[in-house]
Amino acid sequence: MPSSLIGKSGDRWQLRHAAATMFQCLRLGVRPSLLWLAGLAFPSVALSFSGLQLVLEILGDYTGIEILELVQRQLPLPWSPAVIANVTDMLEGHSVAPFFAGAALFAVVLPLACRLSAALARIGDERDWKDVAGPRRAPHLGAALSQSKGLTFETLGLWLCLQGLLFGYFGLVMGPLILLINQFKLGGLGNWLLIPLLPPLALIFLYAATLGALNQLALQSLVFNRRGPASALAHAWRLVRHDPWAITRALLVDVGLQLFVFGWNPSKVDFLVVVLLAITGVARACYWARVYTSLGGLRAVDGVPGLSGAPPGGGVAAASAASASKIIRPV
Repeated sequence: MPSSLIGKSGDRWQLRHAAATMFQCLRLGVRPSLLWLAGLAFPSVALSFSGLQLVLEILGDYTGIEILELVQRQLPLPWSPAVIANVTDMLEGHSVAPFFAGAALFAVVLPLACRLSAALARIGDERDWKDVAGPRRAPHLGAALSQSKGLTFETLGLWLCLQGLLFGYFGLVMGPLILLINQFKLGGLGNWLLIPLLPPLALIFLYAATLGALNQLALQSLVFNRRGPASALAHAWRLVRHDPWAITRALLVDVGLQLFVFGWNPSKVDFLVVVLLAITGVARACYWARVYTSLGGLRAVDGVPGLSGAPPGGGVAAASAASASKIIRPV
């Protein structure tokens, strides 16, 4: 297994190659530009942590045990302030105006974040980056947005599908645990409660990591082939099944970088953390575009027959490349 995580000779996307690629992408990301706004919106591991926190808070409410506080003490992860507590504080005093203001902001910010992340993913590949940037050091945000026109709702649909899968799995795993804790009155176990909690938490982290890889690969498939969310997820799953160890190595580098950034100052979000998140967001978009193409992901612009936007008949070079690298077609 250690050799599989590092990558043997002949393996695709070896760990050292993944780290070198991420370093090259970071060199692109550090160039100041308005693309940093899109970098802040690019999907990250933060959503998985927020979802896990929400589930642990709900679990604590149903069982009467401060499970989130217990887990936070034992696992030094980049936790954020309690989600339910924040909403409860907003609604105290029978004032729902902050709640509706937050909901309206969410309705505006989420589609905008989807559009920005789609724009960044669309120009992340090295060829597209150079074409859009031209003589400049980095592409203009407007040029990137023009490349992702019409992809806002498809990207939003992909995000909703992934959140449904994530929270559905949370309920499937944590539901029986709630019944177990309430049935056998396990609230007095204290730290010993982590024993029944650790296996489902490990499953949730593993599942969330898999969804993270699916999210990135599906986003690439969606923006390059203009497929629907379900088709993009199916294509991403085929890529994961085709070479799971290569995906694991790619994900290790990505998650490692994110944990480093989130762990820089976990107590508060300051200007330095925001800049780091913006830079790493741009770098990660470029990184996953390279992962997608290197592991066999097709792009309509490559002219391979059968893809949306590909010219009829494709071309000899495209067909030869498809057969030589065992490219996996989106369906």
